[in-house]
Amino acid sequence: MAAEKTRDDKFVYCSEHIDVDALKKVAKDACHEKTDCSVSLKDGVKLKAGAPAVCTSESFAYVQAPCLIPTAQMKTRLLYGLVGGCIAVFLFLYSTVYFDYIKTVQTNLFVDFDVKTITAGDYTIEFDIDKETYEHWQGHYLDKDNYLSESAQFKLYIQNELETICSEMPNQGYEPDAKEVKIAQITMAYDNALIIKKLQQRGMLIKREKWADVKKKN
Repeated sequence: MAAEKTRDDKFVYCSEHIDVDALKKVAKDACHEKTDCSVSLKDGVKLKAGAPAVCTSESFAYVQAPCLIPTAQMKTRLLYGLVGGCIAVFLFLYSTVYFDYIKTVQTNLFVDFDVKTITAGDYTIEFDIDKETYEHWQGHYLDKDNYLSESAQFKLYIQNELETICSEMPNQGYEPDAKEVKIAQITMAYDNALIIKKLQQRGMLIKREKWADVKKKN
């Protein structure tokens, strides 16, 4: 668009008076299928008949010309884009399948190693002891005059019972020469949450030097 300021400070737009077809022809002849070109506006800009005189003196011109990619190059770029996209998808799928394969192989190797390796976990069991069972042991087997503590006596009782039961079971053929079963270790775990909480309360009383309350807590 071209515009010129007149003496009375009014703008006159000269774009409508420019011969656009002539300008296009000059630009096409100079720039078609070229990466670098120049166009002389003095030769390319022609005014139509009846154009205001102000448009031929000191007017300014702004020309915008979009660059179009030839059809042959466009097809080549589309082909390259398609090939690049297919390669990216293939690499993604290949990587996904490959890492999943490695993960599966390592999982199988770990299982195979665990099966072939004998650890303490293969001979370890965990079970809960009911309150009724413990009370039955207290009423029939607990010896208060024994130098062993109550928990130690109960541990020995559990060990003897399990060894007797397991030894009386029929041999499954895994160890044909084994005549009796011995338990290597028994670990007792207690529900001491209430005791720990009371000990914390007792510790706070000692910290505050409330000895009367400490005696009550004891």
